[in-house]
Amino acid sequence: MTIRRATAADIPQIDELLRQVLEVHHAGRPDLFKGGVKKYTDEELKAILANDQTPVFVAVAPSANDGTDAEHNADSPATDQVLGYAFCVFQQHLNSNYPDRYQNPVHR
Repeated sequence: MTIRRATAADIPQIDELLRQVLEVHHAGRPDLFKGGVKKYTDEELKAILANDQTPVFVAVAPSANDGTDAEHNADSPATDQVLGYAFCVFQQHLNSNYPDRYQNPVHR
């Protein structure tokens, strides 16, 4: 398994994983989660993926593509099977109430 930054080519597989998670939530709390809807449009996902402040990482299975496929090379994300994802958000806390140890951790 490899962890890498998600690309627009991963959107269909990310959509499917998001759908699966939403259906689990809907089954458990239909009063809070609508079933049969998408969390993000493809355009929203493209914007999230393109923003360095909101990186998305995917865990992918080893590719069966050996690089001889005329449509893709061995490094093409389009051939990867996305197994999971992590949506991240960079935050910077300037002049916050957090003690200094959170901003400049010291290992003991």
